[in-house]
Amino acid sequence: MVELRNKGRWRRKLWALLGCGIAVALILTLWREREPRYGDRSLLEWIAITEHPDRDIDYSKKDAEEAIHHIGTNAIPFLIKCIEYRERPWQTRLSALCSKLPEKIAKPLSGLIEGHGAERQEIAFRGFYILGPDAKSAIPALTNLLTAQPPLPDYCMGVLAQIGGDGLTPVIVALTNQVSRNRFAAMDALLGLDTIRPLEQIVVSALTNCLADTNRELAFYAAQILCCHNSEKDLAMKTLIDGLGSEDKKLRRSAISRLKFSLRIGYSVPALLQFLQDTSSPLSAYSAGVLGGSARDGVKLPTTVLPALTNSLRDPRPLVRCYAASAVGDFREAVGRAAPALLDLLDDPDEWVRRSATNAFFDVSRFFVLKTYSQLPDGMSLEQREMYERRYGIRTLSSSGLSNLLDHPDPRIREMATNAFRKASGSNIVNQTSENHSRQP
Repeated sequence: MVELRNKGRWRRKLWALLGCGIAVALILTLWREREPRYGDRSLLEWIAITEHPDRDIDYSKKDAEEAIHHIGTNAIPFLIKCIEYRERPWQTRLSALCSKLPEKIAKPLSGLIEGHGAERQEIAFRGFYILGPDAKSAIPALTNLLTAQPPLPDYCMGVLAQIGGDGLTPVIVALTNQVSRNRFAAMDALLGLDTIRPLEQIVVSALTNCLADTNRELAFYAAQILCCHNSEKDLAMKTLIDGLGSEDKKLRRSAISRLKFSLRIGYSVPALLQFLQDTSSPLSAYSAGVLGGSARDGVKLPTTVLPALTNSLRDPRPLVRCYAASAVGDFREAVGRAAPALLDLLDDPDEWVRRSATNAFFDVSRFFVLKTYSQLPDGMSLEQREMYERRYGIRTLSSSGLSNLLDHPDPRIREMATNAFRKASGSNIVNQTSENHSRQP
């Protein structure tokens, strides 16, 4: 018994010694080399403020960016060290030892040891983004990292593109190299350039050449970037339009996605309306989708947009009617004026048009009550009806909007409201009231 007790004491001492050893090693691991400072904050602290300005009440994001620019080129050696940081083998072994400790101790210690390098890398790249052209002395080091394992090359591409000038050279080299695995990373980097500033000619030339690339997804990506920067738009748009007719479904979806993005960023509302109203344009449907998406995102649009979309509900092309119906539904409450035109499409010969029109009509809060009551099962007992009403809030919906629809100017909506009213109540008095309403001209 005494021997067992002694073994227990020795085991506890060993755990304590192991924990102390890990703690010491952890302190050494987290011991930071001296980093540049400005004012009362270190470089990494200023970078963190730019990402989370709400966590520091003393400084704004703008203050932090100005501080980083004050540190300037002095920040570059330290940021490069952060990026080149790798977990040491002994850290991996230390993490394995942590896993043998009790869970309450092992979890926080492992969390501090593992992933520390990756976090510092991300912060360092953020610092380079902020410095932009001021970080041009880092170009050689960032270029050397393009051969590293992902995701480092992707981050380096983005920083090199933001630096511009000589920093664009390795990005263009990767883009134009047919066997490079970083071609799409180079595209991502160029997409991240500010659309307000014109592209440098070396970039325009490289992207234009990519429009004829055998990798059509890459060609569509190049077309998107050119459109968003208002460069070679006609040629770029032709590339995307040609992609709409691809027999490869994946390529067709890629072309549609790039086309929508290009229309949203690269074209004004008047231009989109012109595409929409041109019955011979292959861009009509996608322009309708972009206009609807802008309404859904709360963008303030001219009053002419909704009437134009409503008129497109009668377009001879099913795809345009389908996109226009969905776009009209994105205007929510304002869609009430387009309700009759949407109802006309409920009998459209095209199934997708019918679906889009139905969803657009019933998604409006004013008419949603009609959909709710249409789904009410028949032959319900009083108890089942009360439970259903409590569960879906039907009684509240009825008192707030259903009765108002009995006087709607469109007879089809009055009929739907009457049927819903009858279904909602077993009272003969209510039924008689709804019938009286339905007979009104």
